[in-house]
Amino acid sequence: GLNWQQARWQAAGPQGPSRLELQAQLEALRVAPLLARLQPQFGWRGDLALTGRIKLSRAQTLSAELTVERDGGDLSLQLEGLPRAFEISDLRLGLVVKDGLWQASQALVGGTVGVVGGWQRVQAAPQAWWPAPSATLAGGLSLVVPQLQVWAPWLPAGWRLGGDMRAAATLAGNLGQPLLRGQITGEQLSLRNLFEGIHLQQGRLEVALDGSGATLRHLEFRDAVEVVDATAGLPGGWLRASGRLGFAEGLTAELRVALDRLRVLDRFDRRITATGTVDLGLDLGSTPQRLRARGSLAIDEGLIDATQADAPQLGADVVVLNRAPLGPAQVAGAPRAVQASLATAAPAGEVLATDVDLRVDLGPQLRLRGRGLDTLLRGQLRVTTPGGQLAVKGVVRAEEGSYSAYGQNLRIERGNLVFSGDVTTPVLDVLALRADIDERVGVVVTGSAVNPRVRLYSEPALDEFDTLTWLVLGRAPEGLGRDDTALLQRAALALWAGEGSDSNGFLQRLGLDELSLSRADSGGVNATIVSLGKQISQRIYVGYEHALGAATGTLQLIYRVANRVTLRARTGEENAVDVIWTWRWN
Repeated sequence: GLNWQQARWQAAGPQGPSRLELQAQLEALRVAPLLARLQPQFGWRGDLALTGRIKLSRAQTLSAELTVERDGGDLSLQLEGLPRAFEISDLRLGLVVKDGLWQASQALVGGTVGVVGGWQRVQAAPQAWWPAPSATLAGGLSLVVPQLQVWAPWLPAGWRLGGDMRAAATLAGNLGQPLLRGQITGEQLSLRNLFEGIHLQQGRLEVALDGSGATLRHLEFRDAVEVVDATAGLPGGWLRASGRLGFAEGLTAELRVALDRLRVLDRFDRRITATGTVDLGLDLGSTPQRLRARGSLAIDEGLIDATQADAPQLGADVVVLNRAPLGPAQVAGAPRAVQASLATAAPAGEVLATDVDLRVDLGPQLRLRGRGLDTLLRGQLRVTTPGGQLAVKGVVRAEEGSYSAYGQNLRIERGNLVFSGDVTTPVLDVLALRADIDERVGVVVTGSAVNPRVRLYSEPALDEFDTLTWLVLGRAPEGLGRDDTALLQRAALALWAGEGSDSNGFLQRLGLDELSLSRADSGGVNATIVSLGKQISQRIYVGYEHALGAATGTLQLIYRVANRVTLRARTGEENAVDVIWTWRWN
């Protein structure tokens, strides 16, 4: 409630100008229920109460006194699932106006939120209801925040802050263009993103305010995941930044950011460690607003694991209006009622003009897994934004990799992903061969990433049936049984239909590379033979064969000495050591 003690107004007349007199007092106002209505997701609690008083008089000049202060109690909010009290012991806001001199003061003391103290003075015309932008300004402001983590609810989802920060500044200039001079420092800073696995610690900040702008003298963070250089014996993983921010004509910034073995992404399925330097420029005062980025980055180590199934997605007929802006294709595919509502919505903000030129070296230890692929990625890319559109140029090579297809682990002999501009349509050039046989058979993948084309490959050239037989069964097509033929038919259908499912997931769970059934003569009887195999390395293969109904089986060890020479040792039902030499001719 607001208790009015006096409210008087008199119109202008022969006796003089108009007069206004107000005097009122604010009863105790509970803050927590009001904040809970405005921000229900924060979990506001507490019994903090504010009281205040106002006294205003205006005739020839304006005179006013306004005070709001704490009347007992405290505030708390939910932080990582637990209530965190502000421990407020003092809170006051004051404004005094007399003879054109406006004086404001602020004071806040809290055990966790910190200490804020300030005063400002503005000299304006005595009869003005509000100071003009040209009114002179003087004053100061100080801030001490011992626990930055209490401000986490105001950050984007998943982000957390830690450490302590201090600021002290003096104000000068005028109300329309204030000049701040002072410094901002931070110690033991930490920055985390719970979703992306980012965790920076031991941060240090030093900013100098010089009136028309600020100089970022030093910003440094250490990686919480210590990456040790074995040769130097030094802990690695840091980020440093320096530069200049200007406030005179809109916000402008020129920053240099340097990384050294920094874990920029640390999820269970995505991990990237990078080194490099990037120069950033931002100009929000120009039309259009501009962002510039120049630099080079190298990936020291990384993992992109896409073996997990894709997360569920909303149907094409579901459009969320209050989230990220929709693209033209999404709007075109939305129902008519949704398109009408989007057409009447508020226009989008000003487009940011980007000028990016980044060179990215994939480095020696970036691994990709998923969709049957397990390989290292190497190469250099150049990322630019001509005309405001993202463009990527360069070649990504797959090295020391394998590709699972038709129940076999194929060795990637040639794997190139060529970017020539549009990031969504790189050109594929992949050759994957079966590694445990002497015949050169496999698959060739060409086309684009959005429309790949897979075909069988053999050298010397064989017909498709013979190639598929060697690829799936690992032997010549002579003497195929009914089970073998059914297996080949399934593989052929998968090839012709472009089936993209991972067909060897069962074998992977068993730890095998081969599991097949075949029919052959065993002791003069046409028997079914079960074959199990595991490719230990590129040259060593271990297999076991057992005829159903027989007492014993055969264990074999195959070692590829060279391209044409293979050593095979067998024990069990048959004991032998074979040296196999292969001679090809057309």
